Amino acid sequence: MKKAYIYIGKGGVGKSTCSSLGAVKSINEGNKALLDSLDPAHNLHDIFNMTFDNKPKKVVDNLYIRESNITKLGKEYIKSMQQQLKGIYR
Repeated sequence: MKKAYIYIGKGGVGKSTCSSLGAVKSINEGNKALLDSLDPAHNLHDIFNMTFDNKPKKVVDNLYIRESNITKLGKEYIKSMQQQLKGIYR
């Protein structure tokens, strides 16, 4: 069964560190993991010493990381909902 873990909390409490360790633990247990930062102040690049963007990047076998632009994703979602509503209510 697929699982999703979400790390939330106040800034500076260790969400990125804990989520990174959780992802590494998961792949060490034989799973695949996608670590996705939705924080506008991304810092997974500091932890893994790599650059990331909105496309998943392979870090090691079975571990992929991306730093999503939540503002852009939100705008795209709203635009798609507007288009769907326009199609319904012509």
